[in-house]
Amino acid sequence: MRACLTLDRRAALGALIGLAAAALYGCDARVENEKKRSTRLGDPVGLAQTAAGFSVGSPTARKVAYVFFDMQCPHCGRLWQATKPLQDRVRFVWIPVALLNDASLQQGAAILATQDPGAAMERHEADLLSGGKGLVATSGTAAERDKVQANTKLLELLGVQSVPYIAGRNENSDRVVTQTGTLPTKELAALLGI
Repeated sequence: MRACLTLDRRAALGALIGLAAAALYGCDARVENEKKRSTRLGDPVGLAQTAAGFSVGSPTARKVAYVFFDMQCPHCGRLWQATKPLQDRVRFVWIPVALLNDASLQQGAAILATQDPGAAMERHEADLLSGGKGLVATSGTAAERDKVQANTKLLELLGVQSVPYIAGRNENSDRVVTQTGTLPTKELAALLGI
């Protein structure tokens, strides 16, 4: 009878170990999936690459920086000006979001709909920085508005609540760098390692 108990204990112990291993494997799979999810959501450059925007600067530049911006944001206008001297070395992808007011969504959709968003942005920022209201939103379809809203959700996924928001990689260290708020040209160049 003693041998029977020992065999039963061994069988029970084996079954318990099997269940524990299965539970751990399942747990490991959940943990691995969560790591993948949090890495994806925590990667501002990866998320920015999925956004709808427009590029200015050198189309052949290896260095790419992503800028989430609101068309009504004067700080974004200052950053627009600060990027100009760097555009021969960096391609900036400007990603419109709607955070500030009702005009943000309409103007963001309009800038995505124009034939030359860089030129439209230049006129918009000049007008906005001189006290005007910027781009008159006469174009922009529901599809472009949906893109701006999707961009806004991406920014929220990153936990960012203000603009401008810059995401890129430092040329020297190859690490992801981010900045909330505007920077002068020299500090922007230092952030990007150029």
